[in-house]
Amino acid sequence: MGPIATGLGEIFMYTVDAEHGASNPDGSPYTPMDLRAVQDWILRPQLRNVPGVTEVNTIGGYAKQFQVTPQPARLLAYGLAFHDVLAALGRATTPTSAPATSSATASST
Repeated sequence: MGPIATGLGEIFMYTVDAEHGASNPDGSPYTPMDLRAVQDWILRPQLRNVPGVTEVNTIGGYAKQFQVTPQPARLLAYGLAFHDVLAALGRATTPTSAPATSSATASST
């Protein structure tokens, strides 16, 4: 068995599928993004708490992304700065094992 840092160290693989005809609460069919969200927000955190599980790697699906474009003039009007936006995003999007928020260099003119 290889080290856990490579694909050779993976011991168990599974898929997340929706049954034929299954739908979201709004009636729409499950999409690959919906299934990825189930994996990222429900299954992965639970599996990581199982004794002996070192890591849960996700492959496939479409990861949901949020893009935020702050408007400096509006931030100033509310007495906020760019770091306030980053802090709020960090509080709102803190799953158990998501990557850190990345930010581009901000400049105000």
